[in-house]
Amino acid sequence: MQVQTSPRRAGDALQNVELFERAWDECIELQVQDKHTWLGMTLLALSQLDRYEVFVVRDGKMVGAIVLASDPWDVHVGPCMSVFSQYVLPEYRCTGISRALMREAFKIARDNCAGVLAYTHRKAPWRYETIYKRIPA
Repeated sequence: MQVQTSPRRAGDALQNVELFERAWDECIELQVQDKHTWLGMTLLALSQLDRYEVFVVRDGKMVGAIVLASDPWDVHVGPCMSVFSQYVLPEYRCTGISRALMREAFKIARDNCAGVLAYTHRKAPWRYETIYKRIPA
């Protein structure tokens, strides 16, 4: 398993479009819009951020990724680093990939002097939990 981090500037295209397409296929919540519209709006919104894209490559292909960026003002905790998207291919789940992605997210947050990392966990269709973790200095 290889973890790769790519700092990206606002205006740079996202590198993991195929994972967003797979996420739409799997998550009924995303399907309130047609795939083309959702994908276009999501990629546009994320591409407007200075961000980090973190990938896990296994068996020569990208099997999981996260996109995270500084959030200047989360309504609950103020400034923080937020995971805006995370996805792991179903056939690679429960193999440590999410753990590796989150470990890298915490490292990036610490390196950027963020006091908190915010991320959302999908508990079930239409049920999500937002988690805030303090980043030790």
